[in-house]
Amino acid sequence: MNPEASGKSMGRRDVRLWLWFGLIALVVGGWTVAWFVIRSAATERIELELTRLTTQGFKIECANRSIVGYPFRIEIHCANLAINEKTSGATVRFSRARAVGLIYQPSLVILEFDGPATALLPDGSQIATNWKLLHSSIRHKDGEIVQVSMAGDALDMIVSRPGLPVNRVKAGTMEVHLRPDLAERGLDAALSIRAGSMEIDGRPIGPDNLDLELDTTLARLPSNTQAPGFLASWAANDGRLDLKNVRASTANTAVQGRGAIGIEPDGLLNGVLKLTATGLEALAADPQATRRTPGLGVLASGFLLFGKPDAEGSKSGRTLDVSVERGRMKLGAMTIGTLPPIFGR
Repeated sequence: MNPEASGKSMGRRDVRLWLWFGLIALVVGGWTVAWFVIRSAATERIELELTRLTTQGFKIECANRSIVGYPFRIEIHCANLAINEKTSGATVRFSRARAVGLIYQPSLVILEFDGPATALLPDGSQIATNWKLLHSSIRHKDGEIVQVSMAGDALDMIVSRPGLPVNRVKAGTMEVHLRPDLAERGLDAALSIRAGSMEIDGRPIGPDNLDLELDTTLARLPSNTQAPGFLASWAANDGRLDLKNVRASTANTAVQGRGAIGIEPDGLLNGVLKLTATGLEALAADPQATRRTPGLGVLASGFLLFGKPDAEGSKSGRTLDVSVERGRMKLGAMTIGTLPPIFGR
């Protein structure tokens, strides 16, 4: 082998190797500069948004704010996050929060929250919430939000109101999905809760390990959804709640249905829900279940007395229309109570 030829070959390989190193260093350096430019732009945008929210009556506190995430993320960290609505005085506080933007997926923003959190309402009520995991995502396109989602595990919420019993709600898991419905000029909402339970002053109410599913559309929403008289504005806009599917179930019993509820200008409700229930005999015969859930015995009896066999001919399956006529609730032909107006005149 010619030593001179071998030396030239090794020299060319060395040159190519250094060229690759140089190219990699150039790309990394360029991307580093670009990331810091994006970080600076994000900082300016945050300041602009905080100023805009201040002019709209909100005060946002973000302690020890930092922006990290190099090389492919922009993460905004707050050691403590507080949101205050100045007009009403309502305040929400989180122990820690993070907003994450993915540079390679700019239409998606991920929000993560660490518990516990507290909310103080104008009437003196307090909501204390804790969880194992809580995060949400916001998808946007052309400056408009197209979907908001939230998911949480091991949720525990305590609601304290002056002069009223303390309510406690738990859920093993929860998911919420929201998106605009342009056809109905409203909002599509889907809710899923697994292993839910409720207590009032430490006393269990309703079944343990309740699973709840809700798929609905809030139709014909008013343009100003933040106005104090939102419900009255919604009623004046011929608003309604389209329940595409609602299902509540335990190990042995399930109630599922669909329908629509409208709001009258005076705040009274009108509508019909078509429900199908299974496992009613066992429910009606369980004294502990009827004792823990006020009105459950009336509901089960209404299905058994006025309901019809379901389409599949199940022995325990019954269908029944639950109607509301200007606030008067009926199970079939039986009036079971009156709902007050949902807003004052």
